[in-house]
Amino acid sequence: MFTLWSRIETALKKQASETIKELAPPATNDILNQLQQKMGVMASELIESLRIHDGQNHGYHALSYPWQLLNSDDIQENAKRLLELFPVEEYPDGRTAYGFVKEDIWNEKWIPFASDESGNFLCVDYDPAEGGDIGQVILWASDPPYVEVIAPSYRAWLEQFANDLEAGKYKWDTEDNSWSRVED
Repeated sequence: MFTLWSRIETALKKQASETIKELAPPATNDILNQLQQKMGVMASELIESLRIHDGQNHGYHALSYPWQLLNSDDIQENAKRLLELFPVEEYPDGRTAYGFVKEDIWNEKWIPFASDESGNFLCVDYDPAEGGDIGQVILWASDPPYVEVIAPSYRAWLEQFANDLEAGKYKWDTEDNSWSRVED
């Protein structure tokens, strides 16, 4: 995980040095232990990542367009809020699912780690549908409501971001102070 973050930091320094300061310092062991206990997640790639950067400081830049990384507190707060907003018993039909992910409206074993400005989340899925991988990354979309597997693991998601940064697939717009995805 450290190597991946080093690659990302190097690419950010070259392309948009102002974004590097938005990466938060590491989460403390106490915070990570609390997160693991509350979320029921023991060892994971997400926890490894939070040991390096506890998400992003509250800034204006999406790190991986359009996603801002959540810190440990935001992960817990969003998971709790989504569970309260979408109790399974009130939404028996769930939502449309793409890939090996459960069609739940929300699942307490989906751990949100990034969000966009539209109320969508990227989550690590610790309760996949049959055929899925524990720890896969899913997109939980609010409108239209669906859930979709987008990466086999958090590490794979982060590695794809590093690869894309290094390959120039993201361009920093100095006027808007934002990333845009460069089309192939």
